[in-house]
Amino acid sequence: QEFHRAVVATAGSELLNEQMERLLARMRLVFLQAERHDPGFHGGFVPVNRSIVTRLQAGDREGAATLLRASLLETSASLSSLIG
Repeated sequence: QEFHRAVVATAGSELLNEQMERLLARMRLVFLQAERHDPGFHGGFVPVNRSIVTRLQAGDREGAATLLRASLLETSASLSSLIG
């Protein structure tokens, strides 16, 4: 969640930061349920997040956005299958 908080913070928008905090609170509740079904649920996100950061550092914002979008969709599908 710190990763996503940091990505949103780069926009410099207090409104986006506030919305992100609300979303992260909801995500924590969902992830608690997911971890009951799969204790290693979060481990798979680290390599993808590193790839996103690497692309951002290289100035490849579009590539980073594509990876992030794909990761979010995959996470949504994984959560749906875990906790229905």
